[in-house]
Amino acid sequence: MGDTMSFERMIRILRMLEWLKERGQTEYWRWLSANILKPLAESFRLSEKAITTTTSAAATSAPLAP
Repeated sequence: MGDTMSFERMIRILRMLEWLKERGQTEYWRWLSANILKPLAESFRLSEKAITTTTSAAATSAPLAP
């Protein structure tokens, strides 16, 4: 990529870092959100719903013996 031995090379590195930041915020974030975070959140909501349903069904089905 480059080194920091000259001003021009430092500017090249900074430009590449800026490009990488912009790419991460635009392209990668959209992909990460759509393919990882949203499905993960949906599966978490479904598992929370299943736990709540199972817990409430167990609480109303039979009392615990002393």
